[in-house]
Amino acid sequence: MKMRVHLLTEYRSPNSLALNYPFLVHRPFFNKEGIKFYFYENLSDKIYGCDVIFINSKFFKSWHAKREEALFGVLASFKKKIQKVIWFDTNDSTGTTQFNVMPFVDGYYKNQVLKDASLYTKPFYGHRIFTDYYNRTFKVFDEESAKAPTQSHSVSVLLQPQYAHKLHVSWNSAMNEWGRSSHFFGHNYFYEELVARIRTHLPFKTDYTVQFIKVEKNRKIDVNGRIGLSHSRNTIRYQRQMIANILREKFNVDTNKVSRRRYLVELSNSKIGISPFGWGEINYRDFEIIINGALLIKSDMSHLETWPPLYVENETYISYSWGLEDFEEKLRDILRNKEKIIAISKKAQELYAYYLYGNGRFEFCNKVLNIIHR
Repeated sequence: MKMRVHLLTEYRSPNSLALNYPFLVHRPFFNKEGIKFYFYENLSDKIYGCDVIFINSKFFKSWHAKREEALFGVLASFKKKIQKVIWFDTNDSTGTTQFNVMPFVDGYYKNQVLKDASLYTKPFYGHRIFTDYYNRTFKVFDEESAKAPTQSHSVSVLLQPQYAHKLHVSWNSAMNEWGRSSHFFGHNYFYEELVARIRTHLPFKTDYTVQFIKVEKNRKIDVNGRIGLSHSRNTIRYQRQMIANILREKFNVDTNKVSRRRYLVELSNSKIGISPFGWGEINYRDFEIIINGALLIKSDMSHLETWPPLYVENETYISYSWGLEDFEEKLRDILRNKEKIIAISKKAQELYAYYLYGNGRFEFCNKVLNIIHR
């Protein structure tokens, strides 16, 4: 049985590219299954000619605050004319959601979700479980001027019990094509956007080009901690600032931002890379650290579910508590254990490679088939 799937998407965000790119890589598999994917960047009558529609939430990013009724109208039209409507929430964190669309979709798939789904029925300060933690624990507050632009009505909508069965985990930004990050040019998002857009219209085989840098190479830098501190919201910036202070004062690490080229060169010569939370828990830095062969040290990720499941405590990364009580001790301990640094870094690369080049590819394909046929 042949099936036509339309993907309403955009290409400007790395999260969007991570949603789109795996469909290009695995197109031969889906073709054999009789499933054809077609990409759309605009609303038109042609978009209705499919069995299933996948919607990248970033396509409607500006609609939630100013055109919510129009958004509901479009989704209701999809629901009426298309057999299955699937919403892909490509926001950065577990907490920033768009549950206002739940009545109009058959499935709601998010890059990363809270393991305890009942938490989605409760409000969080700053709409994130970790910003709520810093507000409650350390009395960190966001200025109203900083909150307003990012707190549209949609992220304030709590999950209603009758829609809980629609919420599932999709895949995270590890599935983007990070392989074109070079030490000379850096990662050029405009170039990646252009290439991805062109490739959606070409029949040629697409693959990942990630080349993992050997973990055991001679690395002269102990800790890479280039941490941006320009976030407008105090609850986002708080942990990052505290980590930067510890790295500077206790470990003599330069945390100032540098050019992307220099950052990647440094990372490829670092034993350890520090990756705090940003707008979301998962950062592009996570994958850059793993690809470049350093050990990922990151805020505890045990509260969430994501795919591919690259965050395995003490196997693929080292965690520290959100309150940073153990940050300095854990960093000192691991710096004294070269064998453990190498072992965990290698395991992280092996697991990542499994999903890009190994049998993990079939896990992705089966995940998509389950979404279509669920």
